[in-house]
Amino acid sequence: MRLPHARQSRPASDPDGARLRGAARSVGLQIGLAVALVAVAVAVVAYFVIDHQQTAEARHAVASAALRADDVTDPPPGVILLKRGPAGRVSTSAGAPAGLLPSAIAPGASTVRLLGRSYQAYAADRADGTRVVALADFQNRLTTDALLWPLAIAAVIGIIAATAVGGLAGRRAVRPLGAALAIQRRFVADASHELRTPLTVLHTRTQMLERTVAHSLDAELRQQVGELVADTRSLGEVVNDLLLSAELTHHPDRSEPVNITDLAGAVVRSFGPQARARGVDLRVASLPAAPAVVSGIPAALRRALMSLVDNAIAHEHRGGVVTISVRTTGTDVAIAVRDDGDGLDPTSAHELLHRFVRASSGEGHDRRFGLGLALVDEVMRAHGGTIQIDGAPGVGACFTLVLPRTDAPEHRSPEHSDQIETTPC
Repeated sequence: MRLPHARQSRPASDPDGARLRGAARSVGLQIGLAVALVAVAVAVVAYFVIDHQQTAEARHAVASAALRADDVTDPPPGVILLKRGPAGRVSTSAGAPAGLLPSAIAPGASTVRLLGRSYQAYAADRADGTRVVALADFQNRLTTDALLWPLAIAAVIGIIAATAVGGLAGRRAVRPLGAALAIQRRFVADASHELRTPLTVLHTRTQMLERTVAHSLDAELRQQVGELVADTRSLGEVVNDLLLSAELTHHPDRSEPVNITDLAGAVVRSFGPQARARGVDLRVASLPAAPAVVSGIPAALRRALMSLVDNAIAHEHRGGVVTISVRTTGTDVAIAVRDDGDGLDPTSAHELLHRFVRASSGEGHDRRFGLGLALVDEVMRAHGGTIQIDGAPGVGACFTLVLPRTDAPEHRSPEHSDQIETTPC
């Protein structure tokens, strides 16, 4: 399976704050866009209204001038007069187009184009044979455009101001939400921290109880005591997950070089007894020759890998195999956990990253992940990486963590030089 490159961006120092600031910017941009649309609509309507009004005024002006003018010496403002007397003598007012004769204009209202200019015209014939033509130059209506430019500039200024005000309003609107999120995070962190010690003590006591009654109770009671030990362990893991989530949120800068190969070996050793007790063969399939070092929080990366291994063992059949493989490229480190157990439906893979989901294996079994994969995804995003899910019902599943690779502080020992993996899944 070909692995895409992981995101190389550095984790944000305050994910909640970044999301809230993004929401505030989004509110500001939406307000600015709304104001822009309104301004454009107003400008378009204003342009057509003014254009229609000026056209109507020009038509009225030329019609009135043509019907009332006695001579061409004193035309109304913006109007040109042409007059042809009964004897055929033509007289014009100042600004009349050269060569234009009154007889060339059709009676009544019309539009005339001469020498690249458009005129609103009106020709009136009188009883004595006189024809008076009044023209209004469309070029004079360019004042409309001159009026619209200030309107456009004012609209742009208004849009900028509205966007700024919207951003401020959005920031003020999400500020209480930010405070509520911070309070919630602190409460979860504080509550988890306070619960950690008593839960550890409780788990230790249940283990001691299990050892004490190992040979003095019947099988059913011993099984219930064993389940009690497992339940206290699970409860402690949930508290650790909550603490880890708070750690990623409030202290994402506590990064250090982490050797993924060493981490994989440590996780295998940690889960070895559990895997053997379930009849599962847990092994490291292959390791890279090059150093597999990333920058991150060791506890978070270890918890993410442990969550994948724990789920793989839990859903593996007795006699099955769970393998961990590590692969490096020029920019990434990929660590894959594969099992050949119940499998999962690949079409619902994206839903597995939600909290407390069950994935169908297609054979009547459900693959439950609880906080696990949601926390793994959170760890990956905090480290600039990704999680990839592959599998099919009845043939197993493969979960791959892809992290940005950093320069290794030291090279691995030569005994791993011949263990080069081609593909994690």
